[in-house]
Amino acid sequence: MAEAASAGAADGWAVARRVAARLKRQGIRSVAVSGSLARGDAGPGSDVDLWAIGERSGRDERFVGGVPVTVFYSRPRELRDLRWINRWDIERLVVLFGDDFDAVKRRYARHRPALLRAIERDAEADIAASRGPRRAWLQFQLSVFRATGIRVPKWKHAVALLPPKELARLRRRLELPARIDRRRLLQLLRRAPAETQRLIKEPVPRWAAAEHHVRYGSREEAVLKIRSELLSWLGPTDPSRSAVLAALHDAVYR
Repeated sequence: MAEAASAGAADGWAVARRVAARLKRQGIRSVAVSGSLARGDAGPGSDVDLWAIGERSGRDERFVGGVPVTVFYSRPRELRDLRWINRWDIERLVVLFGDDFDAVKRRYARHRPALLRAIERDAEADIAASRGPRRAWLQFQLSVFRATGIRVPKWKHAVALLPPKELARLRRRLELPARIDRRRLLQLLRRAPAETQRLIKEPVPRWAAAEHHVRYGSREEAVLKIRSELLSWLGPTDPSRSAVLAALHDAVYR
């Protein structure tokens, strides 16, 4: 199973360079690697995150050589927005080609203390506005950010950082389902992007990383990734407006 998933960081870098070369041929100005691959903690189940600068905004997600790849597109003018670039772990970006990120890194360095405080303020506001499992996960994310600087912690960080009793407590607070039907979740995930696009009236790519976690990840990783996709794409939209999305929601929140 691990071989089918990916061979870890080595495969990740090969895939990142392959996709970057394709993006360059398509006219993209600059590409950088972010996430676990750039930090150096990618493992066999890790996906590849790329930040591409060109004449479009948005997000694309697909499998490349069996590895889930997410490309986040930004226009050059968006790089002037400090709050926009603060979404990224600028200090750990690995630039594959282009000059756009040099200026971004210099701007970030000048404003770094204020930007880090802004992340904490926004996280505290989200925690105050949240309840239940989401509040528990946001609190954990903020504690990891304060300890490590990682903006989007994963379950593997909980396993690595928490003693067994605290990890068990977090599991209870997240109200994770006792078991998951992986085959059923994959069926729902393959239909979810089209259903989401129908509701929000904007393009939605394949949820490749979520599929990958369901196939090869732990139960916790799979559930948390699906919850993240539902929240990031649907926002305040009620998933019960779609039978597929309602079933997916119930499967990870039951």
